[in-house]
Amino acid sequence: ILVNECYALLNRQNKIKLEENMTVYNICYEENAPYELMCEIEKLELEFRTVLILFYYEDMSIKSISEVLSISQGTVKSRLSRSKAKLKTILEESEGGI
Repeated sequence: ILVNECYALLNRQNKIKLEENMTVYNICYEENAPYELMCEIEKLELEFRTVLILFYYEDMSIKSISEVLSISQGTVKSRLSRSKAKLKTILEESEGGI
């Protein structure tokens, strides 16, 4: 439900049209992100992956993400921080990293 609400808001704002079954791979591919990074982002839990994509790939503000996901701005900041830390760990553990 949370992800669908997020997609609905993005559609309303005409930032990006996402299909319900669209993956991080599709989003990142459109942004010409390196394939390796796309694969690693997919490994993150949904709550962390969502804020990471909205912040870095959709250029949404912390306030906007907070409103879309119906969570506090502090929670958005916390999830961003944790998602970056988790992604860093995943990249360090992957063969050769990026």
